[in-house]
Amino acid sequence: MGRSSGSVTIESSLSNDEQVGLAGRLRRATQALHRAAERSTLMAAVLRGDVDRARYAALLAQLLPVYRALEDGLDRHAGDPGFAAFGFDALRRVPALEADLHRLGVSGQRLLPATRGYVDRLRHDGERQPLRLLAHAYVRYLGDLHGGQQLARIVEPALGLGTEALRFHDFGPRPHVLDAIARLRAALDALPADAAQSQALVDEACWSFEQHLRLFDELVQG
Repeated sequence: MGRSSGSVTIESSLSNDEQVGLAGRLRRATQALHRAAERSTLMAAVLRGDVDRARYAALLAQLLPVYRALEDGLDRHAGDPGFAAFGFDALRRVPALEADLHRLGVSGQRLLPATRGYVDRLRHDGERQPLRLLAHAYVRYLGDLHGGQQLARIVEPALGLGTEALRFHDFGPRPHVLDAIARLRAALDALPADAAQSQALVDEACWSFEQHLRLFDELVQG
């Protein structure tokens, strides 16, 4: 999609800034891609509340296998150095997604090519490059924590189901959300990763955002 070169340019400007922790590097390296995701046709419509049940359910149905692959990998490596500090058990989204899709009446969905590619990448990372799973956790969980409650308020009127079918966005009271964000960032900064591993995490986070953009495009195209 022509965005990889932009990611490299962003990250190259960070390589000399040794005072920036890993969480800060990830945020700065993915900033432009994050904005592009929010401005994509699909997410821009969602953020305006211009989304019906079918389109919203289609999005959740593509995210479910992504979260299954991510959380399976995180479970497999829960004992690895640095992983326990993240507190991923409290962030699991698979049960919430399954409950929301059941409420929306979705029992199965054809996986789009971008979703299959994302799942394959997560499985590969889980088997061969487990540390890189943390980049995907950063992209998904921090995004959900930061925007989940706001997104739920926007989507709720469009769905017409009250607070039902919105469990995916619910991480509990605001103080719990803020604590989870702080814990994730602190765990990233304390991660026992060398320079090459840290750069691999930054690159993987950029790839994740780019894959989300591909997925959003495919959802719009139908």
